Amino acid sequence: MYQKIDEAKLGDEPVRLFEIDPLQYNNQGYEAVEIDLNNTCIYPDLDYNPDASGFYYNFTTPFIDPEENKIYLPNGGHSNISVVDFDPADILEIENDITWLSFPRLDRPGNTTVSVDDALLDMINPTYDNESKLEYFDGSYVHSVYDFYQHTWRPDPPTGGLPNVRSDLGYVLDLEYGSSPDLVLLHMRGTQLDPNNPPYIQLTDQYQTWAGYWLEESQYPLDAIPEDDLLYMYRIEGQYWTCQREPLPDNAQPPYYQYPFVCSENRGVVELNYGDMVKVFASADLSFTWLSNTGGDGGIERLATENFSYVEQTDYTHCTWNWILRTIPRRSGLLLEIVA
Repeated sequence: MYQKIDEAKLGDEPVRLFEIDPLQYNNQGYEAVEIDLNNTCIYPDLDYNPDASGFYYNFTTPFIDPEENKIYLPNGGHSNISVVDFDPADILEIENDITWLSFPRLDRPGNTTVSVDDALLDMINPTYDNESKLEYFDGSYVHSVYDFYQHTWRPDPPTGGLPNVRSDLGYVLDLEYGSSPDLVLLHMRGTQLDPNNPPYIQLTDQYQTWAGYWLEESQYPLDAIPEDDLLYMYRIEGQYWTCQREPLPDNAQPPYYQYPFVCSENRGVVELNYGDMVKVFASADLSFTWLSNTGGDGGIERLATENFSYVEQTDYTHCTWNWILRTIPRRSGLLLEIVA
């Protein structure tokens, strides 16, 4: 919370920043800790303004840098900016049973690993019961089991335990509760991956890879993968959606130019979101990193509308076509030109 104007709206008092830790909640609510920025706020437009709502009006919005964990606070005047370091805590809403997830924010340098204990113990609210599991696929299901009595994750014979996690890999979290809560939250602390030096996800021929999605932007899965790499993939699965090439004959060889992806969902939309896990199937050994499509290319030229005219025929040739949709269209049309 950022308070920029004193009661007289003259900018005489220091700007104040209030820090709230979402993990430290009690019956009285959240405790707010005041941070003294040692700076005043000067907004002449609000001086002597009779409108009381001007006291705390966000004339400009603070900028939060999630990669560097810094908050930039505009105080008014020329180059009057406060820079504050903060300890971030991303909050993901997860299922009360099974969630496909990744850990885009971890308390580690670079893309190094973090123990399962550090990633999950005391980081899920409400606390789960005995026999909760975190699973990872590496050719055989490797998973850890939560020991409710000793309050730790332990190896589960015969596959062994999962000691560490990292941001570019995906996992399946299976939580057990005596009575299912309506809301389960996962808190993640630490740093995000460096967007200028992202990791590359390794794929193996005819072998599924559990990949983590660490970008904050939500996007269509086929837009998030480089086209040259996508030509060697034949199936991509999210927890509630699937994209696969149809029809794909058994003897088909990549690159799959002639076999388009068909996507379907059984809940929500076909979309990659921050903290998701996806299963990727490829027909070659390759590596890729997620594309960020927020930059844009300056827009697309809008051409003049051309209306199609037609003459009814006594008979028509039957044809079908597949849609790859992000939203349901209001109207559709198909124009075929048959050359003898």
